[in-house]
Amino acid sequence: MMTTHVPAGSGSFFNLIRACLGVLLFTTGVLPAAVHAESLTVRFNGTVDLSVFGGAPASVFDGSVTWDPDTAWVPQPGCPDFCLDGTPGAVSATFEINGVDHIPFLDRFSPFSRFIVWGNGGISLDLVFGPPLDFDGGAAPDVLLFSLNLFSDPPDFSLLVDGQLPDNLLFLSKLNSNTAFFSETIAGVVKCEEFMGACADADTLAVAPEPASMTLLLMGLSAAGWFARRGRRR
Repeated sequence: MMTTHVPAGSGSFFNLIRACLGVLLFTTGVLPAAVHAESLTVRFNGTVDLSVFGGAPASVFDGSVTWDPDTAWVPQPGCPDFCLDGTPGAVSATFEINGVDHIPFLDRFSPFSRFIVWGNGGISLDLVFGPPLDFDGGAAPDVLLFSLNLFSDPPDFSLLVDGQLPDNLLFLSKLNSNTAFFSETIAGVVKCEEFMGACADADTLAVAPEPASMTLLLMGLSAAGWFARRGRRR
């Protein structure tokens, strides 16, 4: 009877092959389903000097914007973009300053708040506060607008479709020109240097997709594969 010789350590090699095949099946099968099965959320946070508005010079803000790419959306009167007026729809948001929650929309945001998808490779989130945020209860200007603007530089027309909600967050890592600011009027700009009046650019800004569990899982699988290869070489 013929005996097949299996080299030492080959079990680990075949285990690694099986693991790689599992990752392949997971990413080609489960991942696309997971991407489309739930709403998509972009989270952001940062610091800003709000002293021009009578606020704290080291204020902390954080929030998110969420949309369901599978939800039909009908533009509201007076808002050709994706409105955030508190009515049921495809887009919602959260927002806090120094731990104070400025949600729900019906209490704080005006119907002019909106989420914009730009065909040249970018997204904008404009939160218009009604009434404006009064930090000092006195003569200092009040905050009417918070604006988050994430763009690709140079413009990349392949990333997003103008006026269409993205169905995944793969574009987010390509948006390398990011600004956020607070202003006393609806500015129509992307940073304070383009605006006349009380305005405060964010000192720091971080943006990330949520949930991150899928990314962490794939990173963990990659790390497991790396450790398996390293162990085989010993």
